[in-house]
Amino acid sequence: MKQIILPLTLLIIVVVLYGGYKLMAPAPLTNVEMEMLVESAGSTQYLTSLQRKDNERLLAGIKQFVEIGNNRDRDLQVLSTATEIKSMTENILEKSAKIRLDAIQSVGGSSDNITGRDRKAGVNEKEILELIFLVKSYSDTLNIIAEKKMPSILVSPENETLESFNYFNYYFKNKSLAMFLLNLSRMENEVVNLERKAIEATGQIANYVDIAFDSIVPLVDVANKVVKNGDVYQAEIAFGAIDPDARQMMTVDNNAVQSTNNAGKLQLSPSDFKSKTGEQSVRGAITLLTPFGNTTYGTNHTFTVKRN
Repeated sequence: MKQIILPLTLLIIVVVLYGGYKLMAPAPLTNVEMEMLVESAGSTQYLTSLQRKDNERLLAGIKQFVEIGNNRDRDLQVLSTATEIKSMTENILEKSAKIRLDAIQSVGGSSDNITGRDRKAGVNEKEILELIFLVKSYSDTLNIIAEKKMPSILVSPENETLESFNYFNYYFKNKSLAMFLLNLSRMENEVVNLERKAIEATGQIANYVDIAFDSIVPLVDVANKVVKNGDVYQAEIAFGAIDPDARQMMTVDNNAVQSTNNAGKLQLSPSDFKSKTGEQSVRGAITLLTPFGNTTYGTNHTFTVKRN
């Protein structure tokens, strides 16, 4: 799916920037430019449908995860939330599809033959505003139920947040059919991408596998920190992944350890050693905190204390 998202993003950026330029330019759009914008809107629609299918696969994966976990109450609640997100998305897309067809028919075209690209789209402004208000409510609701700040959909090409009426005036009011369809398709795509982010965030609450690891850190176990001239330096190296948004708590021997960017620092003075010499051990644990319960992962670490 990553191979789809990148071209899709580039396509939308290029088309929207071009559309924004032509929107402000004094010269009218040519027939070729009108046709290009309609074709771009159609391409965005197609790629949006592919993203939706990928979102559905993600939701199916969470459902399977819940079933494997014997349908625990907290997992079922997460699945219910993800399903609700999908339902809200479908409601927006259904209303948007109706508005698209109304716009095309308003200039004498049909879904199979889009004509009158340069003519003003004659659509009920109340219905468009209701759709925009619905999109705004959708974004605000996802912030709450996914427990993660979601990007706003109602923004200008300069990424400035717009109020619903300003968004309507900027992208839909008195626009040609070509520009109207492009902006509508772009908004639909951002809704579907937001759906993906929200379902992923919901899955993280249940410790679903699809966690957004943003950082890779090296884990080094050194055989000997002191190497004489001519000796071989030996170490075992592994790599760990960090999700900076995961809420967690670190402990060592049941004592809390402060952490920064999901990395804790442990300092033990000689008085903390269980014996003055020989092998020592500590028990480290990390607890992932969720509103549906906490999950703790732990491991033992050993080291040796030698006399001077």
